[in-house]
Amino acid sequence: MNTAQTFDAMNRYLRGKVNVLNNMSSRELSAQLLPEIRAVSFFSARVAEANVLEAIRNISDKYSSGEKNLAEARTEIKEFLYGKGYTPDDVSNQKEPPAGVSPEKWQEAKQITNIASTARINLILKQNANMAYAVGQREISMDPAIMAAWPYFRYITGPNPRDSHAALDGLVLPKDDPFWGSHTPPWDFNCNCVLEDCDAEEAKQYGGVSKSVQDSQGSFKVDNNGQIVNVEPPESGFAFDVSASFDVNDLGRLNTPYRTSVVDKMTELAATGKMGRLSFLGAEPNDFEMVRPDMSEVGAALDKLIAPARDAVKTAPEKAPAGFLSAFPEKSLSLGALLPELSSSLGIGEVPISLSRGNSGMGIAHEWIHHRDVFLNPGETLRILNETLFNKGARTAMSVIPKKGRKPRMLLAFHNPETKAFCVIEVVNGKAEVLSWHRVEEDYTNYEWLLENKKGITQ
Repeated sequence: MNTAQTFDAMNRYLRGKVNVLNNMSSRELSAQLLPEIRAVSFFSARVAEANVLEAIRNISDKYSSGEKNLAEARTEIKEFLYGKGYTPDDVSNQKEPPAGVSPEKWQEAKQITNIASTARINLILKQNANMAYAVGQREISMDPAIMAAWPYFRYITGPNPRDSHAALDGLVLPKDDPFWGSHTPPWDFNCNCVLEDCDAEEAKQYGGVSKSVQDSQGSFKVDNNGQIVNVEPPESGFAFDVSASFDVNDLGRLNTPYRTSVVDKMTELAATGKMGRLSFLGAEPNDFEMVRPDMSEVGAALDKLIAPARDAVKTAPEKAPAGFLSAFPEKSLSLGALLPELSSSLGIGEVPISLSRGNSGMGIAHEWIHHRDVFLNPGETLRILNETLFNKGARTAMSVIPKKGRKPRMLLAFHNPETKAFCVIEVVNGKAEVLSWHRVEEDYTNYEWLLENKKGITQ
């Protein structure tokens, strides 16, 4: 049974991790996501469906916290994935291994590639549990009282270690040595090494305290009991920066601190062209008192669209007719601000929202092209907005989309699974504009569909 954990840092870490949806391989994720982002994110290569990642995350967290053992968690994930159509046979159309890869390694790689395989599920569960444990252990070990008595970490390898990990067995370094930032186990996939607290007397018995030297490429050189060891970054591209789990907390953010840090990092990387398009799910907001803004002005303006919409829909033109658009005020109308709890669940500050005539990619004009039926039903637009933007039960998601030569786009999506209401807004310079709103019958799962929103959203 995975031992139940009580570390405060570990529990905060599990709650605060961000669900990152992606269509990337493990190597692509490693290249595009900095270690400090990966340290506070939950993701699995090529898992772009929100409900799939949510299910895996929920079960994984229960395993990490000791609520479920490995067999229970693995069986539960498999049953869910089988229900979604994933099977161990659905792995690859390529029958022969690539040049230079042995048949044995190829079979192993195909097993790991398939998310429903036992090997892949075990990897997800164990890796996340080990990372969570490392965070909890680090909080206790770095306590000032513990530091005073045991100022060093000693590296201990697990069963069947890689050569690069075995070379570190017995290494003693000060706890604040930068080496431990990137080489606290697990620092590669399936790493089962551990660190133990060590005092000065014990350090002498183990060969003395070493020093680390880091070069510009991220490699380290350490002296392990007289043996110089060159420690390169893992070939797999895996990275776990355990210190990042505490750095973001030190910023003093009171609500979902990890999320805010990740949003900032994502936006920064997207702006510099170092990251491709990614989406993640917002946190579930805590209970709070619902206070919806006064939208009487918007409601009155929308009511004036009903008659011209009924007349215009008979001819069903592709573009919104001038007479229909002119019935809505030329100046954007305020919808108030996004609920603070929903804002913080997405890692952003207070966002005022407005609705305008728009164009083919947003607002009234976009809605006419793609979802004109909402204008024929009195009050439907306000109902959808209240069920999404101003509903504490709405699911939230964010996408940061790089744009060459321009600032990255930030899209927020809100979905009410009970009423099928769905709304997308775009945040620009701290303000948001409603892009689209409607009801969807299909399951809200795929982030590509979320971003494209059928048509027009990314124009």
